Amino acid sequence: MGKCLLLFILSYTYVYTSPQDSCIILSEVMFDAPSGNNEFIELYNRSETQTINLYRFHIKYYTSNPDTIISAGYGTLLPPKSYAVIFEGDYDLSSGIYKNITPSSALKLKISNNAFGSNGMSNTSSRPIWLLNALDDTIDYYTYSANNISGYSDEKISMNKDVSSANWGNSIRYYGTPGSINSLTGKQSDLSIEGISFIPKFPMAGNDVSISALIKNNGILSANNFTVEFNSKTDSTGWKLLSISSGLNLSPGDSLNILSTSTINDIQGKFIISAKINYSSDQDTVNNYFEKEIEPVTSEHSIIINEIMYDPEAGEPEWIELKNISSEKINLKNWSISDLLTTPTKSMITDQDFILFPNDFLIAARDTIFCLFHPELSYRTKIVKYGILGNTEDGIIVSDYRDEIIDSVVYNSSWGHKKGYSLERISQYKYSNDSTNWTLSLSSEKSTPGKENSIKDIPNGTRNDMVINEIMYNPAVGNNEFIELLNLKKYALNIGGWSIEDQHKNRYKISDSNFVIPSNAYFLLAADSSVIKDYGLFGFNNKTVLNVTSLGLTTNELVLLRDLRGNVIDSVYYADDWNNKNFNITKGRSLERINPYLGSNDRYNWNTCVDSKGATPGARNSLYTINTKINSSISVYPNPFSPDNDGFEDCTIINYSLKIPISQVNIKIYDSRGRLVRILANNIASGSIGSVIFDGRGDDGLALRMGIYIIFLEALNSATGQDEAIKSTVVIARKLK
Repeated sequence: MGKCLLLFILSYTYVYTSPQDSCIILSEVMFDAPSGNNEFIELYNRSETQTINLYRFHIKYYTSNPDTIISAGYGTLLPPKSYAVIFEGDYDLSSGIYKNITPSSALKLKISNNAFGSNGMSNTSSRPIWLLNALDDTIDYYTYSANNISGYSDEKISMNKDVSSANWGNSIRYYGTPGSINSLTGKQSDLSIEGISFIPKFPMAGNDVSISALIKNNGILSANNFTVEFNSKTDSTGWKLLSISSGLNLSPGDSLNILSTSTINDIQGKFIISAKINYSSDQDTVNNYFEKEIEPVTSEHSIIINEIMYDPEAGEPEWIELKNISSEKINLKNWSISDLLTTPTKSMITDQDFILFPNDFLIAARDTIFCLFHPELSYRTKIVKYGILGNTEDGIIVSDYRDEIIDSVVYNSSWGHKKGYSLERISQYKYSNDSTNWTLSLSSEKSTPGKENSIKDIPNGTRNDMVINEIMYNPAVGNNEFIELLNLKKYALNIGGWSIEDQHKNRYKISDSNFVIPSNAYFLLAADSSVIKDYGLFGFNNKTVLNVTSLGLTTNELVLLRDLRGNVIDSVYYADDWNNKNFNITKGRSLERINPYLGSNDRYNWNTCVDSKGATPGARNSLYTINTKINSSISVYPNPFSPDNDGFEDCTIINYSLKIPISQVNIKIYDSRGRLVRILANNIASGSIGSVIFDGRGDDGLALRMGIYIIFLEALNSATGQDEAIKSTVVIARKLK
């Protein structure tokens, strides 16, 4: 009889569970806390009416002995429809990381030990957790999945007894939602502060700073009549009310930027700004509070990305050069660099004080090998393990100790790519992502780490600084193509990085390094050395020999001259019919520009070279004609002229000056008997002055006889009805045989 009674009592003890206890469920588990003793387990009382006493309830973790739940100074009674948060035994409620996100309505509890289980919950392996009542009966259980990013808890989605993995998920809120509705649980009313912004974004000492908070309605109902409160404090003062915005309304899914009606004036030191939503209907108050620190700093882009070595020579490391362009000393402690594409990797520059003085440089290299190649830069080099930079495209981000972006650039190989050459910034004040503000280094050493960039502040070229002066597009057998340029400026030009390009996108770099051409000097771009040999140019220094099979020039071609920023300096769209029709064969003869100051695409400003060698690379063109007299009415120079292909005064230039500022111009040539022999200009648009070239031929292309010819010019402005007619004469002469 006694034995049976004992079995009955044991069985009763095992199955006994208070109906109230079954209302308590596990609702959140923070098993991979951001740092230190910050793990927690959250409970929820599902009862509509019953308050549950959690005195001597237990949490059992994995295979460890159960931990007893104890009061944290607020008792152990959990009201209906309320949350309890169980912290580790040594968690500091007064200053812990959850202080401002755990609502006052939540019951705060602790366990009798300093850690859940023996040494805290595993961050890498999934583990079961049981909730036991005071009689050690199992009330609820959950096996968490260790696939979270640190600082993100596991949350229950629906507050029922479903313990399946489908009813749990990773929190979408950093630090989780201790003591309030889970972030994965749909809410009817839920306002959140998404962030605090400052204007200016990077205030300097002495600035007045405006503050705003971005509010979002995450609920399914409109939020009406809520308030946003702004407060501030410094290291020496407590919290001070800045302003309250009240009577605010927000529709579901909408956002609202609330500006504080008070500003921080004449900022001198560090401030902490807080924003708080007051809304009685809010079901999740964890996201109703936000703090952000503001401290006077140097301006955005005070530190710039100044040079990038993204495709170094074999055996050498990648590196990034930073420059301080402000007038202040800047401490780079806890600053970071990250690449952008493929697998971005963010790495700290240094965790120690490192002062970068104004106009000084820091080299962030991926490997210590850099210092073997540049030992003189060891003191200003930091090894930073940012991601491997792409050779086609990539990006670089430089962030300060607050994780604010100070400078960033997204580069492309089209900006400049040659193995072993760095990409240099041209102007330190223009936008980092302006492709025209970057180009390959022009240094003879291929890069300039720790020094001013070789292309720093090189000015933009302007139209006709340098002109295309001679084109050999149809060379003789055994010779090759060339293009000759002429510097028209009154000063020397640095054409390093300039290029010649055709309509087929063939592009030839004039020079990979600095190349200075004196005023009125010629430059020659030759396909190969045969050009140098055939024209005796061994002593001519202003040349680049590409050693290519051909420049790809055809009988009709567009040739562009671009500076290092891609600006078009000159362009010629030449054609085979620009040649002198008196030459039966033009192969081996260049097209020469008659006057470098007249139009590049004026077909009458180009003709076949008459020099016995067939071309004049590096020297004055055989057809060069001076244009020195531009007077009122019509002037002609030279006059007489002799179009006999001897290279002397074969063409004349007819200059005109009109009273009409804008007109359509006709210029015709008549012989001494009044017969029309040549139309030089047919209804061309013109300004008040202009010039045309007369080569002594008629409209049939044949040379005109010696004698006096009449020039007749008509100009008409159809808008005003003004017209003008001018006559003059020109003499064609020939050598007596």
